[in-house]
Amino acid sequence: MSSKGFMLIDESNWGHAAAATQRLSIGEQETHVVFGFIRRLRSILATFPMLNPISLADGISWRYERFPEYKASRNKEPETKQELKIAEIRKGFKSQKKLLIQALGLLGVRRMHALNLEADDLAAMLVKRYAGDRRILMLSGDKDWLQLVRPSVTWMDVINDRRIGFKTFSENNKNTASVGLGFERAGEWVGISRPDQWADVKCLMGDTSDGVPGVGGIGEKGAIELVRKYGSVANFFNMVLDKSLDVDSLPKKLKDFALSVEKNDIFRRNDMLMNLDSRLAPKPNGLTLSSPKLDKEGFREFCSAWMFQSILTDFDNWIEPFEGVTS
Repeated sequence: MSSKGFMLIDESNWGHAAAATQRLSIGEQETHVVFGFIRRLRSILATFPMLNPISLADGISWRYERFPEYKASRNKEPETKQELKIAEIRKGFKSQKKLLIQALGLLGVRRMHALNLEADDLAAMLVKRYAGDRRILMLSGDKDWLQLVRPSVTWMDVINDRRIGFKTFSENNKNTASVGLGFERAGEWVGISRPDQWADVKCLMGDTSDGVPGVGGIGEKGAIELVRKYGSVANFFNMVLDKSLDVDSLPKKLKDFALSVEKNDIFRRNDMLMNLDSRLAPKPNGLTLSSPKLDKEGFREFCSAWMFQSILTDFDNWIEPFEGVTS
């Protein structure tokens, strides 16, 4: 790989966000996902020319085998207005995915995929390998990726205008100027001071969007309070075991968590499913990383075929940020 740093793009997250925008189509083929995705990517590349983009694609997650209820609600027939809207967004992304892959290839953007891993698993793999040597910008609206923030690794949700870096992931950091105009400071947003604590918070509260129940009785606020006070769930249990913590004096929700074998089992299961630093995650199966070269004329023809006139109007200027992308 190039010695440049990386921007890791959550392809599904960006694709679904683009699918929720105003529709564009040529005949029966919708194109707004492709147009929105590459416009957003061009803007980020222009801002961070020192980083090489890699689009991280979802495979069929290993989590389905370990926990069959994982994301099960996404397979049911939509009924409510919100469910119908989400289903339509997913359908839009799926119908344009091949076209998006074609566009990324013409633009010289690498794409990584493994049969058994999701994009956040791939991000975790790359962060573990390169965080000490390269600058990494993680581009996703998925807050699970906050676990991966490191001194050289920043999480950015460009869709909702949020950015969390290692220096700002602290409730004691009052220098909001270092975060940038319009971005939130981590302590104000999640209320904890270390990235690894976010995994504990997620495992305690669960994730309704993924169909993963929490331990019960502890929501986001309670989970944040626990890790802020005791540092981590592991430290909380150590204090319970060595009796440096009086269990009977704890609030009922924490006492129940400390004493319930079932709740402990749920936490350990969630830690396996949701902790991106977990050693229980499998190795990638069928891992691929494309290495395309920028094809300016091919992309020009692509834009002409799909009527991306705003790109064609000033094509040389529009394509310029992609000329710095190296394989």
